[in-house]
Amino acid sequence: MSTLVLVSKIMKSHLSETSSFRFKAFTLIELLVVIAIIAILAAILFPAFARARENARRASCQSNLKQIGIGVLQYVQDYDERYPQCRATGVVYKGFYNYFAPWQLAIDPYVKSMQVFKCPSNTSNETVAHSWDGSKDVVPVSYLANGSDESDAGRQAAIRLDFGGDRPMNGPYFGSALSLARIPNSSTLILIGEQRGDRRDPEYYGIPDLQFQNHMGTTNFLFADGHVKAMKPLATAVPLNMWNIDNTTVAGDSAPGPAAAGGKLLIQLGSEQKTLN
Repeated sequence: MSTLVLVSKIMKSHLSETSSFRFKAFTLIELLVVIAIIAILAAILFPAFARARENARRASCQSNLKQIGIGVLQYVQDYDERYPQCRATGVVYKGFYNYFAPWQLAIDPYVKSMQVFKCPSNTSNETVAHSWDGSKDVVPVSYLANGSDESDAGRQAAIRLDFGGDRPMNGPYFGSALSLARIPNSSTLILIGEQRGDRRDPEYYGIPDLQFQNHMGTTNFLFADGHVKAMKPLATAVPLNMWNIDNTTVAGDSAPGPAAAGGKLLIQLGSEQKTLN
């Protein structure tokens, strides 16, 4: 007999005691049984409701990233088939020049909504630095570009080593923006991902910045071909390193492979997977 039927029978037994509609009082034991049943139902249903809400937020986040992906690909078509860089010079937003403007301002003419840059699961009220509109920074924190903009040559080499090669949205200090033709397989190259917290930078600058928003044990990624996928962190590095342009273990490898065993990238992604789970 289901719990709902049991509760119904208890209630009916009291409502039908007499034809004069005089009700018999509940006994203490019956009240405790009803309360216990309600508590059990709540314990079962509340987690299910929470999962449903988070699933809806994950879907909304994926929709945001798909719109961002469309904006990026439109940008690529208008700028000689080159991807936006994580930071860019010469970007004017609402009449104001932003030095080293974040990539979000570069594609803003194509997405036309700052809300697209906000994951509903990220509760931070912070904004990305250098996204000035004349009175305030306006880009909400949520999404980070797979790239860096380090001016020091030694540090650039260390970042390449950590990620197994060059990344797709490196900034001007690394050189020219990435050409579409340079990418061997755009469907396995992470372009943009999520962050949890409130870092005001627009990119995964280094390994410690790989701290992902949690969507039921996964996090969302936008790939260079425009598709979006929810993945566990380790799945982005094994069996294929999706963090550099050539999907290589070490820069210069002749064939794609996983992230280096025991390397900083794999260790950080493993730690993040434990955190999300």
